[in-house]
Amino acid sequence: MAFRRRFSKRTFGLIMVAGAVIGAACGSGGDSESSEPPPAERQEQQQEQQEAPAAEPAAGSQDQPGASTVPVEFAITRVDRGTKPGIAIDSDGTPLIAYLLERLGSEGWVRVARGDGSDVQQVHTGYVYGPLDITAAADGRVFVGFHDHDTEDGAVAVRDGDGWSVSQIADDGHDGWDSSIGLGPNGELYYLGVDPLQFDPASSGVELATLSDGAWTVREVGSGAQPYEWGVDVATLSDGTVVIVYFDAESQDLVFGVDGANGFALTSIFTEGDAGRFPVLAVDQNDRAHVAFFQSAERVREEGPAPGNVMYGVQTADGGWRFETVGTVDDQVLGFAGARRTVALALNGNEPVLAYIGTERLTLARPDGSGGWSRQIVAEAEDAALQVVGLALDASGLPHLTYSTVTGGGTLDGEVWYAAPVS
Repeated sequence: MAFRRRFSKRTFGLIMVAGAVIGAACGSGGDSESSEPPPAERQEQQQEQQEAPAAEPAAGSQDQPGASTVPVEFAITRVDRGTKPGIAIDSDGTPLIAYLLERLGSEGWVRVARGDGSDVQQVHTGYVYGPLDITAAADGRVFVGFHDHDTEDGAVAVRDGDGWSVSQIADDGHDGWDSSIGLGPNGELYYLGVDPLQFDPASSGVELATLSDGAWTVREVGSGAQPYEWGVDVATLSDGTVVIVYFDAESQDLVFGVDGANGFALTSIFTEGDAGRFPVLAVDQNDRAHVAFFQSAERVREEGPAPGNVMYGVQTADGGWRFETVGTVDDQVLGFAGARRTVALALNGNEPVLAYIGTERLTLARPDGSGGWSRQIVAEAEDAALQVVGLALDASGLPHLTYSTVTGGGTLDGEVWYAAPVS
């Protein structure tokens, strides 16, 4: 399918760039000057990284691209007030965006809307925290995971034939932060979250909750005490085996886990620099795991500016991992009003599609067909900082994105946006 290239300026305080493509070879990509990752031979696992590319063309220019680098034209619309959104494609092909407002008592809520901002449904009212996660099943059910600060647990809003209901994941501790939802091949529901050390230094850290016969069971994955806010993700293999990724805050490594008869086997798969914040995970048709995450050569400041690299990795046939630098994020800000989910990953068959965000711009990245990556600027900020990104592919493999623009201060507020592909 061919895509038209267009540049457009929209209202709502943002400049939306529909066709700005930046071509680059694999390796230390350069949206701007990069914090280059270390050589692959220093990794504990088998890893391959490519040479750094030449300097990029200016935004809005384009090398002569192949078919896979032709830019997608996006129409960007405001969905609603809110922050920290996620996106899924419903069983009928409708894009659904979940988002929230973090407020005390009845002023806080979780909502789900169509991408065009219609059919807004408030699925939960109360004191909640994100980021949240949304997943749609082939049978028409939809699941939204979030942290319920009133009950101090994880929670899942479920849409079935009777409408929306909320299932609480009761457990000791202050659980369910950084929620990630996974579905097994036979309809199993998994919730991966964090019982963080901010509330208890002896906390359980990363925990997996499983819904079976209408009841939740929660178990530790073996991470030890971990903070919230750096992200976790869960997926399943074709045989139902659960796989996870998380950032180990003590070692500053990316950890990959595989569930088994004796619990999770945990392996640090990327260990150089400060690596693994905001990890995302997907499994392809050959049961290979793909990951994407944020990495910096230096320890990341956990408040304020945090420049670094967006990394992508895939399992190799011999059980190792191959990693590449997709791009850089030099305008990212962490902390209360900053990033909580910087990277998004989806698979078109076995081919990765990535989106990543800083305070100034949202970028879509795809393999360019010649061993590198094409990068397309989807949105640029004008008055309000960009914060969280979500990505889903429709049945045709076209990317649908969501993100929020935020205002900081004592309370976090903002607007939720939807970037729809225009074929």
